[in-house]
Amino acid sequence: MSKRSPDPQNSAMQAPRPDDLSGETLSAAHAARELGVARQTIYAYVSRGLLASVADPQNPRARRYPAEGVRRLAAFRAARRDPALGARAAARGALAWGEPVLESAITRIADGRLYYRGHDAAALAEAAATRRTPGGGFERVAELLWRGVLPGSLATDAAPGRLRPLLASLAPTRELLDAATPVQAARIVMSYAEASDPGAGELDPAAVVRVGRDVLALVSTLACGAPYDAAAGPAGGSIAARLANAWAAGPQSLDEAVDLRAVTGLIDAALVLLADHELNVTAFATRVVASAGASPYAALAAGLASLEGTRHAGDNRFEIVLREAESLLEPWTPSGGDDQPAAEPIRAYVARLIRQRGKVPGFRHPLYPDGDPRAALLLRLIRERFGGPGRSRTLAAADALAAAVEEMEGTRPSVDFALVTLCRLIGAPPAAPLALFAVGRTAGLVAHALEQYRTERSLRPRARYVGVPPLDPAPPAPEKRRG
Repeated sequence: MSKRSPDPQNSAMQAPRPDDLSGETLSAAHAARELGVARQTIYAYVSRGLLASVADPQNPRARRYPAEGVRRLAAFRAARRDPALGARAAARGALAWGEPVLESAITRIADGRLYYRGHDAAALAEAAATRRTPGGGFERVAELLWRGVLPGSLATDAAPGRLRPLLASLAPTRELLDAATPVQAARIVMSYAEASDPGAGELDPAAVVRVGRDVLALVSTLACGAPYDAAAGPAGGSIAARLANAWAAGPQSLDEAVDLRAVTGLIDAALVLLADHELNVTAFATRVVASAGASPYAALAAGLASLEGTRHAGDNRFEIVLREAESLLEPWTPSGGDDQPAAEPIRAYVARLIRQRGKVPGFRHPLYPDGDPRAALLLRLIRERFGGPGRSRTLAAADALAAAVEEMEGTRPSVDFALVTLCRLIGAPPAAPLALFAVGRTAGLVAHALEQYRTERSLRPRARYVGVPPLDPAPPAPEKRRG
C-alpha cells in the first residue's frame, strides 16, 4: 500500500465507514503499521465498527482489512490529533457513521446489544414471542418509547379507528393504492388525514402521540392488505395478531391453530426488534422535519419515505438471494431434514456472490461487528418454532446460507435477512418485509418526533463549499475616513 499522507481537508474525520469490503486488503500486521498502533488496537477498531474485516482466503484463522478503510481511519485519527482541523472536520465525519451528533434518551446501542430506555430489546422481544396469549408486546414497547414507562398490561386495538371513514372514502382510488406499496399508500393517505385533521399542527406531546397512534394503526392496516373498510381479522386485537391473520399461510406440517399463535408471536417479536435503532436515516429525517416545526404527519411521512430507499429497508436483494438459495434445494422433501444435499450448491452460490459483488446482501451490520443481535434472536425463535425434521425449504435455505456466508466471509445475518426469512416462511406477500419494518419503525419515529419537538431547536448543519470560487468577487470594503 502506498504511503499516502491523509488529506485532512478531504478525508479526515469522515467517520471511517466499516462497510468497504472491496479492493485491496491488508494483513493485521500491515494495517497496524499503517496506523501506528498495536495489533490489539486493530481488533478493537473492528469491534467498535470503525474498521471492516474479511476472512483471509489463505488462512481461515486470520482476518484481512480493506486498504481504503485503513487509509480513511488513518486520516480520521490524524484529524483528531490536529487541533487545526477543529470542529468542522468532526462535524463532517459525524454525518456518516460517525460520532454522535444529537443527545437522545430513546435507544442505546452498546457492546452488541440494543436497549430501549434502559430495557434490553432482546428480552422484550423474546417475552413478546413467548407470551401465553401472543400479541400486544409491540404496543407495550411503543408506550415505553413514547412515555418512558413500560406498562404492565395494555388493551390492544390496532383498528384505524378515527381514520376508518377516511379509508372508506378512498375506495374509488383503490386501483391507485393497490399499485403502491403499503408504505407508499400510507404516505398518500397521511396527506388526506392531515388535511382533514383540525389539530394536525398541534405539537404538544398529547397531540403528537394521538397522531402517532393513528399513523401506526394506518400503516398496520394497509400492511394487512385490506385498506378500505376493515382490516383483516375482527376489529380490535393486537397489530401482530391482525398481521398474522392477514399474512400467514403457515407451514403445512403444523396444525393451523398452532401455526397462527406461533406466527403471531414471531411477528410481535419482530416488531419489537424493529421499533427503533437510534439515530438512523429514518429517525434523522423525522427529526429534521420536526425541528422545522412541521406537523407530526409531515415528520412521520419523511421518516417513512426514507425507509423505502435502497440503502435502507427498501433493498430487495435480500429476498432475491434467499429465493435463489431456495431454488438450489429443488427437489425438496420436507421430511428430509438435515440429510438434504444443501451445503455444496449454496456454498458455490455464496462464492459466486462474493466474487461478483464483494459481499452477500443481507449479512453484516456496521454497528454490530460480531453479528446483528436482532437477527440472531429472530432466527433462533423461528428455528425453535419451525425447525427440526419437516422444516420448510425456506428455513433450510436460510440456515445453509447463513452457515456458508459465515464460513466464507466471516459475517452474520442482518435483521433484514431475518425478516425476509420470516415473511417467506409464513407465506406473506412480497411487500411484507418492508411493511413489517415500517410498522415496527413507526413507533420509534413517533418517539424521535416527540423528543425533537421538546428541544424547540432546528437541525441545521453547515456545508463545506467545494465548488468553483466566486466568479465576481465582492469589491473591497471602502476604507474608513480618518479625522
